[in-house]
Amino acid sequence: MSTIISLIATWFKPKATDASAISEREVRQAVAELNALDDRELEELGLTRSNIEYAVRYGRPQDQLNQAA
Repeated sequence: MSTIISLIATWFKPKATDASAISEREVRQAVAELNALDDRELEELGLTRSNIEYAVRYGRPQDQLNQAA
């Protein structure tokens, strides 16, 4: 669960230019942890099952960040 919390915290920071900042193992672990959440919990995070991997790898799109604020 701590992986999810740290990942969510990075969504609100500017993106690093180096895409290798997060390892593939960390990506798989975060995706697995998010997939373990139920749909209601994902909705509270502003996610759907179909965009979990995208959000883990690239963060939430800028328009979603603006809507959440």
